[in-house]
Amino acid sequence: KYDYYIDIVLQAISVSPDLVKDKDIIEKKTIENGFEYVLDARGNVMKDTAGNDIKVKKYKEIQCTVIESQQFKECNITGEVEFLAANPQALLKKQPIAAATRFEHISARAIGDLNALSPEKRKLVDLEPIPFPDDIHMIIDCTQALKNSIHEAINYNRSIIR
Repeated sequence: KYDYYIDIVLQAISVSPDLVKDKDIIEKKTIENGFEYVLDARGNVMKDTAGNDIKVKKYKEIQCTVIESQQFKECNITGEVEFLAANPQALLKKQPIAAATRFEHISARAIGDLNALSPEKRKLVDLEPIPFPDDIHMIIDCTQALKNSIHEAINYNRSIIR
């Protein structure tokens, strides 16, 4: 015979669908692209005081379009921990519990000159999309978090059970 019971009542288990959100980003960069000689009015190359040809750097703008793909999936479990007295039968308290797990992965593909990319975007381009976890694995991972939530609820309400 027991003096107290603790019931775990699950109210909802929800798993979102596999979501992929794409975002286009254009990155531009100005880079050095050779040089030109400075010419005088007659078309001759001008010289500096040391007798060297005067050169002016040329620049060009390069760009790359990055298509960033964000994969997302979420699992939520909600419920209550019920603290019950056995004799006489009575509900002493209900404590809400919840847990959530998320799957999130970001990858990208690039169109254009990769030299225009920042180091962060370059790393994303090197990442490939990965398969989504199935619903069962999402729920199993979420139950691990739910165990912690149940443990915290019991410890928090320890004074109810004497």
